Amino acid sequence: MKIKNGQIDFYTRWLLNQLKLAGKKNRMRMKFLEILAARGEELRKYHLQLLKEHCSLDEQGNPVIVQAEGEQRRYEVMDELAFEQDFRELLEEAFTIEENEENKEMLLVLKESIEECPETWAGEAAIEYEQICKLFDTIYEE
Repeated sequence: MKIKNGQIDFYTRWLLNQLKLAGKKNRMRMKFLEILAARGEELRKYHLQLLKEHCSLDEQGNPVIVQAEGEQRRYEVMDELAFEQDFRELLEEAFTIEENEENKEMLLVLKESIEECPETWAGEAAIEYEQICKLFDTIYEE
């Protein structure tokens, strides 16, 4: 199963808020969310690394944050275009959750839970549900 870095928050939020599970099914969801959370933490480290590469740095080597009057705080990026391109690339990178013996039960329980979800969806929620289904549709297919 491949997931783009930029989709981690979406999948995490959807699985937590839209899928009502209990017992073993909930434990398998939480195991999956722990994997996403670990990757999310790596992503934050890579984001900080990009900021350090593209921003002015303070005496401690941290990206400088500026705030003009009436504006939100933001990083002092030296080349916005280059930073945006690098950050977009980072978000488009995919990581793999292996379809191995260790993850098999977790992935199959989640796939079944999503496929058998009794909710009905409309509008944007229907599109989100379709995205979740596509993520799990092809796992463990021969």
